[in-house]
Amino acid sequence: MKNILLKLLLLNFLFISPILLYSENKNYSVKKIPLSLTKNANAVLRFKDETFERTGLKNAEKKVRYAITILNKGGEKAGYFIEPYFKYMHVSNISAIIYDKNGKKIRKAKNEDIADIALEYNTALFSDMRAKLYIPEYNNYPYTIEYEFTVKYRSSFIIDDWKIYPHYDLSVEEETFTLITPDYDKELGVYYYVNDSTVLPEIRKKDKKIIYHLHVENLPAVHYEVFNENISERTPVVKFAPVSFSVAGYTGSYSSWTDYGKFIAKLNAGRDNIPQKTKDLLINMTRNIDNKREIVNMLYKYLQDKVRYVSIQKGIGGWQPIDAKSVDELSYGDCKALTNYMKSILKVVNIDSKYTLVHAGKNTPPLIPDFPSNQFNHAILCVPLDNDTVWLECTSQHFPSGYLGSFTDDRNVLIIDKEKGAKIVHTPIYNENYNVKTRFCNAVLASDGTCSMNIDTDFKGFFYDEKYYSIYTKTHDNQKKKLLEQLYFPTTDLKDFSYSETIDSLPVIHENISLNVLTYATKFENRLMFTAYLFSKENSYYLKHCKRKSPINIRRSYRTKDSVSIIIPEGYITGKLPEDIYLSSKFGNYYLKIEKQKNGIILTRIFTLFKGIYPSEDYPDLIDYYDKIKKYDLTKIVLIKSE
Repeated sequence: MKNILLKLLLLNFLFISPILLYSENKNYSVKKIPLSLTKNANAVLRFKDETFERTGLKNAEKKVRYAITILNKGGEKAGYFIEPYFKYMHVSNISAIIYDKNGKKIRKAKNEDIADIALEYNTALFSDMRAKLYIPEYNNYPYTIEYEFTVKYRSSFIIDDWKIYPHYDLSVEEETFTLITPDYDKELGVYYYVNDSTVLPEIRKKDKKIIYHLHVENLPAVHYEVFNENISERTPVVKFAPVSFSVAGYTGSYSSWTDYGKFIAKLNAGRDNIPQKTKDLLINMTRNIDNKREIVNMLYKYLQDKVRYVSIQKGIGGWQPIDAKSVDELSYGDCKALTNYMKSILKVVNIDSKYTLVHAGKNTPPLIPDFPSNQFNHAILCVPLDNDTVWLECTSQHFPSGYLGSFTDDRNVLIIDKEKGAKIVHTPIYNENYNVKTRFCNAVLASDGTCSMNIDTDFKGFFYDEKYYSIYTKTHDNQKKKLLEQLYFPTTDLKDFSYSETIDSLPVIHENISLNVLTYATKFENRLMFTAYLFSKENSYYLKHCKRKSPINIRRSYRTKDSVSIIIPEGYITGKLPEDIYLSSKFGNYYLKIEKQKNGIILTRIFTLFKGIYPSEDYPDLIDYYDKIKKYDLTKIVLIKSE
C-alpha cells in the first residue's frame, strides 16, 4: 500500500514495549483519538500487542492484548472476540473489559460470559474445532473494549499472518507484532513475505533468540470501494511460515513447494483403500467403456449419488482426509475426504488423478507463488487425460463433471504429486462467452398501466453459481423473497416461479417467472409512459462520484442478453422511439435497440463487462460508461392513444 503513513520502531528491549506501557496507563477517552483516524472509520484499533514464540518443532505460544473503540453500529462486529482452537491448541487467560466514551470502566466480563462454542455450522457432523466467543452486548456508542488472551500450541504448522487491517473502515492508532524463534536450530526458523516494501520486520538476535519486530501507528481507515481488491491485496500484510513443523507425529517443511507437497502426500498416503466389493462394482460399471473421459464422468456421478459433504475437523482432520474405506462405508466426508475418495475410485480403474489444494472463494487473494506456505482452504481433483484435463469439485452433488464454478475457477492451485511433490497450475477461466445470463420476456401492457409478464431466464457460468445456491440452499419462501429483491419493478405480484436444470460441461439453470407489475406504466391524459429497461441495475446505480484510491479490479468477464416483447393496449400507438445505442469502452460493451412490432415493441439489450485490473485514474471513465448505460436504460417509452 503506497504512501501509507507507516513507521517501524526499533526497540531496545523485547518485552518492554511502549504499547504495553501505554496500555498499563491507558486512557480510552474517545477525545484522545486523532481526528484523522475517525474519517471513514466505524472502529479504531487503539493498540494491539501480539507476541508469537516458537519454543520447539511442536510447541509455540501466542500472547495478545488489544483495545478497540467502536464508533457506531457499523463497527459493532469489530468488537466481537472470537478465537478458534482445536485439539492442538489451548486458549486461556481471556480478559474483556468495556469502557465508555470517556474511558471510564463499565464492566469486566466474567468467566461465564466467555462462551465456548463448537464451530460446526450446518454441515459439520465431525468436529472438535471450537472457539472462544464474547459479544459485548453494549450499544451506547462510542465505547471501547480491551481484550487479552493466551494461546498455547502443540503444533506450529501455521503462524498467524500480520494483517494491519483485518477489514475495511477500521483505523489503527498503534499496533505491534513480535515473532520469536530459537537461534540454535535452523529448523525452528521462519520464512517471511511482505507485500509492501515499506513494511519490513526489524530482525535482531538476543539471548539465543531471533526476534522479528513490526510496529505501525496512526494509520487512517481504508474505505471499501466498488470493484475493490481483497483488503489483504490493498493493505500491508506480512506472512510467516516455519522452516519445519510437526503436527500429530507428521513432520514437514515449507522450504519449497516440493517439500510441502511431499508433506501433504505423506498425510494422504495409504488412505486409498477401497473395499473389494466396491472395486468389483466399479470395474463392472466401466468394463465396456474405452473412453476415459466417459469413465471419469460416470464415476463422478457415482460419487455424487453415493456420498454427501460434511465438514470434518476432528483430530488432524483439518489437514488429513479420512480414508477411502471409511467414506465408502459411511457415505460422507469433507472436501479432502471426498477428493481422496474420488481419486481412489479412479485408481481402481487405472486412471491417474491429482489431489489439488486451492484457496477457494469468490474474492480471495491470489496464491503467492514464491512463498511456500499453507495458503489453502479447500481440495479439488485434477484428472489429466491424453487430450484434456478434467477438474472435479467433489463436494458438489449437482455440478457436472469438469465444471468448477466461481468458487475455484481462474486461480493458481497446488497439484500434489507423490513422487514430484507439488506443482502450481491454473484452473479454467470462464469468460464472457461462458458467464452468460439470457432473458426472454413476453409482456402484455394494459391500458390502466398494469403489465402481466412471463420471463424465461437461462443462467450459465457464475450466474449459474449464484442461482444454484439460491435454489439448493433456500426454502421456497426465501427464494420468492430473493426474486422480489432482484426485480426492480415498483410494485409486483409474483404469481409463480419454477426452476429446471440442464446438466452439461457448462450447466444451465432455467428460471420461469409469471408476475403482474401493478404500476409498470404511468397514465396521463391520452398517453402511457414507461421506462425502457427495468430488469436489472448495473453498477452505475452504486458507483460514487469521488476520487478513487484503489485500482479497479473486475474479477470476471460476463454478458447479459435481454429480449423483451411488449404487447401494447389496443387503441394505442408508439411515439417516436430512440435510435439504436452502441457503447464501446475498455470496460465492456453495451447495445440497446427498441423497435416496433405489429402490436407493440421489442427491446433488445446486450451488456458485456470485461475482466481486468485498471488504474484508479480510469475511475471517471468507468463512472461515465455506467452513467450512460443508466441514462439509456431509463429511456422513456411513450404510447399515444389514437383518436
